Amino acid sequence: MRLETKSTGFVYHRDWRLHDTETIARICRSNDGGPVRQIINGRRKGRTGKFVSHKAGLRSMPWESIRGELPALQIAEVATGVAQLLVQPHRLEINVLQLPEPLLYFPDMELDVDDEFIRDLTSGTSFAMAAAWPRAKITPRGNCRKLIIEIKTEDDPRLHDPEYGAKLGLAAEVYRRLGITFLVLERITHLPHDLVERCRAITIDRHTTISLHDHDALRRLYRSHGSFQPYGSVVDALGGGPVGVAKASAMQVRRTISIDLTRELCPDTNVLLVE
Repeated sequence: MRLETKSTGFVYHRDWRLHDTETIARICRSNDGGPVRQIINGRRKGRTGKFVSHKAGLRSMPWESIRGELPALQIAEVATGVAQLLVQPHRLEINVLQLPEPLLYFPDMELDVDDEFIRDLTSGTSFAMAAAWPRAKITPRGNCRKLIIEIKTEDDPRLHDPEYGAKLGLAAEVYRRLGITFLVLERITHLPHDLVERCRAITIDRHTTISLHDHDALRRLYRSHGSFQPYGSVVDALGGGPVGVAKASAMQVRRTISIDLTRELCPDTNVLLVE
């Protein structure tokens, strides 16, 4: 089997073939359910950091690219169609006929997403725009589908590495056989600046405390005025001003409400109460 993968205009070829056995690959996860490796270390010259995520059970998610992985994390944290996220979720060991040892691949991120999110991405919608669409209902985590993403910035030196390109092709084939969607996301196409900034602003307030009184106020608003409410009214119902904005942002992250993030946020932006 000859595999090809495309990335930023280059086509990589490699005559690697998967082992013709029952076990062609193995997925290894950490015992604690967190990232399989912490990518931050003293040898890296670029900026790195950690992002405490509600959708990762308030775990600290490491990132190594401020223009690639961090924006993708912020977008996934805000997206109503994403139920759970995990950075460096597993180690994929791929058995190849021509090599004595398995190839090792560490994907950037694993998401549990609804069917609509998968359909949008596979039909050509950018990752950020697929995340920005509001939802009237959410899919429980147990009914979501796995999405594995690899994020590429234009200055990634591996883009010109034929072995790495071939390894991505083999990984894509393994995930396909497992029924898992795998996508390579290019930063320029999938992480546009305006949508990234919109999501980043919401994640700033993701840890804001939400009370039962806030939930009651929100239910009264929607019960009295219908299923679509303007963002300004939602903010007012949650206390108004910066406090109301912070609570609305926290509720967006926790999938209590779903804000239409496809356009610039304004008082008239549609907000749905999620079922």
